[in-house]
Amino acid sequence: IVPIPLAESTAEGGADVQALRVLGVPVIDVRQDMTHYFDMHHTKGDDGAAVARAALRVAAQTLARVALAVARADGTLGPVPETKRKRSY
Repeated sequence: IVPIPLAESTAEGGADVQALRVLGVPVIDVRQDMTHYFDMHHTKGDDGAAVARAALRVAAQTLARVALAVARADGTLGPVPETKRKRSY
């Protein structure tokens, strides 16, 4: 199992979900190693068959641990407070 460091910061959601955050939908940023992300992102080879098994295993473990942490957390994931929303697109 790969260790996942936790950081206290405001999750922005990235370009794909930023519009949802602006609407108040809570988001979680998982900051993985992006060293080779753009080697294939939006290329002809950008499909599931190109994902290395080790990278897929780490991603699956990470998402499972995030889901478990959210499930075990006290309270609920309420909307992002209006004062912390910002439009950046």
